[in-house]
Amino acid sequence: MSTRERSFPWILLAGDVLLLLAFVLGGQAEHELTNANNPLFGILLTTGEFTVAWIAAGVWFDAFQQDHPPALRAFMGRSLNAWLVGAPLSTLVRALVLGRADIPVAFLIVVFLVGGAMLLGWRLVFIGVWTKTYHETQRHEVHE
Repeated sequence: MSTRERSFPWILLAGDVLLLLAFVLGGQAEHELTNANNPLFGILLTTGEFTVAWIAAGVWFDAFQQDHPPALRAFMGRSLNAWLVGAPLSTLVRALVLGRADIPVAFLIVVFLVGGAMLLGWRLVFIGVWTKTYHETQRHEVHE
């Protein structure tokens, strides 16, 4: 396995975490929920809640798996399936950490739609670039 192939899930996961961090930052800023005493802790805690749920669902649905050759439809299908499980799971983890007995429906909808659009949009760009460079690498190796 090449270094490029080994880096696939780690680059993908790093981008996912950065997107989840951006989602949390945006949400906390929009609703003025940033912890004034320790804003970094609050942001990292909430991002961690979303990340744990996303990784669990992503591993279950092989959302970090690389196809050979890269397959856009299969990759995005696995990513979507993982998000359909990961989004409600992340809101459940969040409710448990906050000690809440319920999950506001509006919050769940925003997580599904906004979080999903951000995460799946990033993954679509990533797999597009990855596929393009994969084919360029294959052409380069053939000509050598």
